[in-house]
Amino acid sequence: MGKILIYEDIEREILNRNLEKDLTLFGERNLISDENFSFDVIFHYKYQNPKNSRHPTSIVMPVFQPEKSREDELKVLSYMNQNYPLIKDFAFADNEKTYFYHSEKKGKKFVQEYIENSSTVNRQSFLDLVKDHPELTDKIKQRTRLIDTLYSSDLN
Repeated sequence: MGKILIYEDIEREILNRNLEKDLTLFGERNLISDENFSFDVIFHYKYQNPKNSRHPTSIVMPVFQPEKSREDELKVLSYMNQNYPLIKDFAFADNEKTYFYHSEKKGKKFVQEYIENSSTVNRQSFLDLVKDHPELTDKIKQRTRLIDTLYSSDLN
């Protein structure tokens, strides 16, 4: 995974969310990249469980409450890897910070990597910055519509 950019309004939603509801983030891996850097952009969310089927974006990331220890968090990730093998990205969030993880199967086991490089970005500032690249804005709009369609009829 590259550096994660997440819209500020989504980060606020994560930190202030209703813990009784499941929250899933959506974005695109390497949405912005060149030979020197790569940014994964999280641009949408839904209060629902992620589906373990065809995903509308390359990043589908459930958000969990932090566990008591790193070992307990790894148990949660291990459970998710076994039961939702198509989901590779996860987040734990308390009221102050969001912690991102990426999981890959290596041999017979899954290896979880903590993603340290994340930043928030103002949604409108980001869209203004990439407005000269209609392929990016079109992709975000298209994927957002697809997420809304796929997740509209499911209720927790």
